[in-house]
Amino acid sequence: MFPQLCAPTATLWSGEPPVVQDSGNRGMMMPKRRHTRAQNTAKAKAAERKLNDALVAEHNKPPPF
Repeated sequence: MFPQLCAPTATLWSGEPPVVQDSGNRGMMMPKRRHTRAQNTAKAKAAERKLNDALVAEHNKPPPF
């Protein structure tokens, strides 16, 4: 039905796969994370909750009678 999807994309190599040259500075390309994403998310949520503590305390006060 779609002959354009059957077209080959590239030629395959015969034998061993090609060797990729190492630049030597590969470790400098991307900095490593100091904390996991889960830790960052938890820290952000805790900071947001801390900002909202006063508002939540105000809403949870009993009504003045």
